[in-house]
Amino acid sequence: MNTRLYRYLEISLFVTAIRRELHRRVRSHAFPCGLYVMYDCADIIYEFIKLGQDPNLLVRETGDSPLHLSLTFTYDYYNKSVFALLDMGANPNLSNREGLTPLHVVCKNYHDNIRGVMILLELINEKYQPLQIDAKDKLGRTPLQWAVVSCLPDTIKFLLDRGADVSSFVFPTETHFAEGLEMLISIFGEDLFKDYIPLDLMKSINNLEEGGYEVDQIDASTIMKIFAKYGLLKKTPGLDEYLRSDEEFVKWAKEFMINPSWSLYDLLQLRPEKAAKLLKCTDYSELWRKSPYKFESELKNACVVHLCEIKLREIFQPWALDLMLKLTDYQLPILCCDTIIEKLMSEDLWRIYLAVTGQNL
Repeated sequence: MNTRLYRYLEISLFVTAIRRELHRRVRSHAFPCGLYVMYDCADIIYEFIKLGQDPNLLVRETGDSPLHLSLTFTYDYYNKSVFALLDMGANPNLSNREGLTPLHVVCKNYHDNIRGVMILLELINEKYQPLQIDAKDKLGRTPLQWAVVSCLPDTIKFLLDRGADVSSFVFPTETHFAEGLEMLISIFGEDLFKDYIPLDLMKSINNLEEGGYEVDQIDASTIMKIFAKYGLLKKTPGLDEYLRSDEEFVKWAKEFMINPSWSLYDLLQLRPEKAAKLLKCTDYSELWRKSPYKFESELKNACVVHLCEIKLREIFQPWALDLMLKLTDYQLPILCCDTIIEKLMSEDLWRIYLAVTGQNL
C-alpha cells in the first residue's frame, strides 16, 4: 500500500477513535487526556485542539507544556509539531517549574535545532505575543547562556541576530558550563565529545564576539578552566609524526581546504599564534565536523587541540603583553616580552594571568 495513503488511513482511524472518546468524556464531565502525550504528531495535535483540547495544558509533575516537550527533540517531525502547536494557540512564553520557557528548552538541547528556534522566533513575531528572548529561568539563566554552555554556535548567532541583548549578557560560570558539558558527555561519550565539542565551543565564543560581546580576562580564565578540567589542553606529541609519516592523512589534509587559500595541512604547519592572525575559527570548525577522513583517535584529538589553541591564543592575546610586564615587574624590555610571548601556548598565558592575579589552578 502507498505509504502516504497508509499514513492517512492510520491517522484517520486513530482520530475517529479519539474523537469518540473525547465526546464521551465531555458528556460525562471526565477530565480529558492531556495533549502533551501527543506532542510528536502534528496531524493529531490539530485534531485534538479542534476537539477542545487546551494547547497549553501542563504536565502536572514538571509544568512542561506540549511546546516544551516538542522542542526537547530535534527531528523534523517534532518541529512540525511545534508549528502546529503555535498555529493553534500555544503560549511560547509559558515557563515550567524550573522557570524554563520553550526557548530555554531548545537552547539547552544537545543539538543545534536551528529550525526549532526559527519557528519560535519568526512565527511568533508575526502572529503571537512577542517572545521573551531574554527570559530568565529560576537560576537567572537566559536562553543565550544555555546555548553557550550547550555549545550551539548557530543558535547563538540566530538569537543575537534576532535581538538577544548582548549588552546585559553575563558569561556563564564554570558551574553552568559543567552542567551543559556533562550532558553532552553523557549523550556522545567522552571520545566524540573531545573530537567535536571543543571546536563548537570555540565557534560559539567567536559568534558571541561577532555579536558584540567582549570576552574579558575572567571569561578567558573560565574557558581555560573548562579546557583543563576536561583534558582538552593536552597536546599529543605524535601530531608532527603523523604529518611526516602518515601519507594518507597528509594527502587528505592538503586537499581539505579551510578557505580558498589555506588547506588543513598548511594550518597544522603553523604555530597557533601565527594561525590566529590569519584565520578565524569559523573558517574551519564546521568543515572539520563534516570531515570524511577517518582519523585514529589520537590523531583526531591532536588536531582538535591544535585548532582550539588557535582561538585560545587569540582570546588571550590582547592582555598577553600587559600580563608579562606585570609578571616581570616591568624589568624586561617590551621587545623581550614580545619574543617570549610568541613562544608560549595559551595554557602558559593562562598561568601567567593566574600568577599576576594571585589565583590558583
